[in-house]
Amino acid sequence: MRCAKNLMLFTLMVLVTSLFAKGVEVSADESVQPVLQVEREVRIINGGILFMNDTLTLTAPQGQELTVSDFWTGLHKSFLHERFSFEMWQAGSWSPLEYSEQGISSFSGYNIELPSPTVLRDGVSLRIRSSYLFVDQVSEGTASFSALIPVYPALQYNISSCSLQVVLPMDADLEGVTTNLNYTDSLVNGEWTVTHEAEEVGSLAQQNMTISYLPGPDDEHLLDCERMERSITVRTRSLRIDDSYILTNRGNRISSFNLKLPIEASAIEVRDGVGALVFIIDEETLDATGLFIIPRYNVRRGDRWGLTVSYTVPREGHVATSGGGPTLSYPGNPFPHYVRETAAVVSSAEGGSVSLGYGATLPSERPEIETELPPESIMPTIRPIAITLIVLGAVGLIVIQRRRKPPAVVVPVEIEIPKLANFLTMHRERLSIMRQVEALEQEHEEEKISKDDYNQRTADLNRQASELSSSLRQLSRTLEEDPELEDRIRAIRKVEGELERIERDLRNLEIRLRARRISRRDFERRRKERFRRRSLALKRIEQVLATLGGD
Repeated sequence: MRCAKNLMLFTLMVLVTSLFAKGVEVSADESVQPVLQVEREVRIINGGILFMNDTLTLTAPQGQELTVSDFWTGLHKSFLHERFSFEMWQAGSWSPLEYSEQGISSFSGYNIELPSPTVLRDGVSLRIRSSYLFVDQVSEGTASFSALIPVYPALQYNISSCSLQVVLPMDADLEGVTTNLNYTDSLVNGEWTVTHEAEEVGSLAQQNMTISYLPGPDDEHLLDCERMERSITVRTRSLRIDDSYILTNRGNRISSFNLKLPIEASAIEVRDGVGALVFIIDEETLDATGLFIIPRYNVRRGDRWGLTVSYTVPREGHVATSGGGPTLSYPGNPFPHYVRETAAVVSSAEGGSVSLGYGATLPSERPEIETELPPESIMPTIRPIAITLIVLGAVGLIVIQRRRKPPAVVVPVEIEIPKLANFLTMHRERLSIMRQVEALEQEHEEEKISKDDYNQRTADLNRQASELSSSLRQLSRTLEEDPELEDRIRAIRKVEGELERIERDLRNLEIRLRARRISRRDFERRRKERFRRRSLALKRIEQVLATLGGD
């Protein structure tokens, strides 16, 4: 009996010792942390689109081994991404990795699963890359854009060393960086870069920086495009294109909206849900047909806006027949914003249609539309008969109506010619004054006149222009009541508002230069850009005035 008890006690002691030894071994393994190097690269492009790539390199501490079978990484929950992916450097290329969602505290994250456990030792490392796409991390302030950037990735391990590089859009101007961290900035070939380096960063670090910049001339608005649909109708000698957009404004008010169409575009029309919109063709665009579209009302922050742009291009080069039936090939839409749903409809003037869906797309991913054309119907055969019947029916109705009642008296719409003529005269006088101001600015830059002479003459001209503007505002309200003039008068008023903003920007630039908040080189470059925009705005007013009459 005693022997049996002793044997049982001995067995229990061995079992306890074994479990204790195993627990110590696991604890020892878990106490070893990899040496982790992080390279975070962020690139911002036009439209507030932001790409972020993290390259994570894991190595074992000197003289130790470490087995890694999975890895966790994440972001603070306030950073909402549209796309993400994870890859591992393997056999000379990046291979995709599987993952599962797993949040930790205030971080949303992903547990990345390796194809097989990797043993880290001297000379053996593990490289993982995580990629993210954001479309709402850039916001618009009074005069500049601001990008909120997470400095470090959220990791369960301490970061041995970390480098951050943020590249701004081409031709953007760096205004400032808001952070308590050290950083450097540099300008190379028209691109500003902000960099930061750190060592021994703790796990689950949460540190952000805000980078403010003035966008380039082709990066005016922040838009959320819910849907973009291109409808192509194939005709005998041409293609009729209808590009429809559903947009939400994420920035400041939009008083004019710029789009680019193919250089060969003709018969252009623009409309919203109410009717036709005023637009002006930008004659300075050389490689495309540029449009300045004037919304019916200012599109405010948060407003949803739908519009359709229609135009005609030659059929040649886009429709071909090889083997089977005819096929269409047409380039993708150059709309410079992220689109959450992209679709296309191709139809023939005489037959059915083909619908195509592409999902969410970036500007660089806009697909070329390629499809076989739908079969033609029998409409060409019956069309002459149908037209003849319609014409005969219309003639019969006219004869019947004339016999029943006398023709209605047409009352002509009276347009106040004297007021319109006065409006045109005063506007042209104001434009002449502003052109004189431009000429004085050029002479002053070339040092042909003194600063005192320049200041005195421009002050006199600006006072005359201001007096004319006051009278023109009253005339505009009167003429805008005429339905035939409403759209064009409103278009002029909106461009006038843009001119006021440009003048305000020029004054702010002068103030910032005197306060030494901007370099002379940046001041000259930005002022030159404002002058270009002002000259273009004046030309747009002249074009609208030409449609109202006179020379």
